[in-house]
Amino acid sequence: MLDKYVKKGYRIITLAKEKNTLEILAFVIIKDNIRPTAGDTLRYFKEQSVEIKIISGDNPSTVSNILRQLDFEGYDRYIEGKDLPKDYNELVEVVKEKTIFGRMTPMHKQMVIKALKENNTVGMIGDGVNDILALKEADCGIALGSGVSAARSVADVVLKTDDFSVLPSIVNEGRRVVNNIERVASMYLIKTTYSFLLCLLSIGLSHEYPFYPIQLSLIRTNYIVDWFDDCLRNNTMFFIILDLDFSSFTCNSCCIFKK
Repeated sequence: MLDKYVKKGYRIITLAKEKNTLEILAFVIIKDNIRPTAGDTLRYFKEQSVEIKIISGDNPSTVSNILRQLDFEGYDRYIEGKDLPKDYNELVEVVKEKTIFGRMTPMHKQMVIKALKENNTVGMIGDGVNDILALKEADCGIALGSGVSAARSVADVVLKTDDFSVLPSIVNEGRRVVNNIERVASMYLIKTTYSFLLCLLSIGLSHEYPFYPIQLSLIRTNYIVDWFDDCLRNNTMFFIILDLDFSSFTCNSCCIFKK
């Protein structure tokens, strides 16, 4: 009777009471309203060659049917936490193949993150107590501002807006920072090399060094200003794993992998 609601992506809450035996009183059918920006966010990462995986405590069939409404690629590749292999090497292969992980316990989440770390740098986004182990296991823990304080305390980054539509901006900012670091490193390497060669030349010619320290500082400052005006964004590939609350398209768990 309830299968038709599960296939439509509804959540089901069972109301029951127990005296001598368990008596079911009613079923509450809940429909999740997907946030309008959800599709755009997923499409952005797909255009960036990002593979997205979903981790959820809900029935994987329910999650699959919700994602089907978004034309999410791989919505039919799902597995329950109880069906995850016990062997670690097999688990590493399974997490590569599956897109949706349902009925996940805190230990399941931690093991999935650990398996994904075999080939990636992993970041985990979560907001609940059941996400703490995965947040600590990840290379970069990212908590939601509305999450429990324990999750925020173990996280490296906190998303104050609780809105995944900001993720593209975060990715672009990260690319800019990485690119800036690379350019600063190159600039200092060039400056140090020229200074070293000038020292050798001055010693060989028995001539005084042509620059005073203050002059080198001015050259360095002008170079940095010109460089920041001309900096470009770097290209980085990410994988994202989401544990979605589809009613608002906010996440209970999300992972970002940087290759």
